[in-house]
Amino acid sequence: MRSGLNRHPSPGVAPPARSRSVYFAQKYMTTQADGTGNGRMRVALADTGFAVFLGGFTALVGSVPLAFASSQVIRVFFNLIFGTIL
Repeated sequence: MRSGLNRHPSPGVAPPARSRSVYFAQKYMTTQADGTGNGRMRVALADTGFAVFLGGFTALVGSVPLAFASSQVIRVFFNLIFGTIL
């Protein structure tokens, strides 16, 4: 029997698109702001938006050298990472 922990990764190890939405949702749920949904979303985006953007940007910059590898396997891996980030 597998535990739920194995099927639901934490935000840090989840695929990029899913992890971003988890960070925003977590901040949205824990923020009180002015009590409205719009106010909570503004605070959630303001608090986590730049950090999530920088995480995606550094992943993109870090994967660029893989595009120039001589190995076909590494270039396929680059395409996989690059496509996921964008």
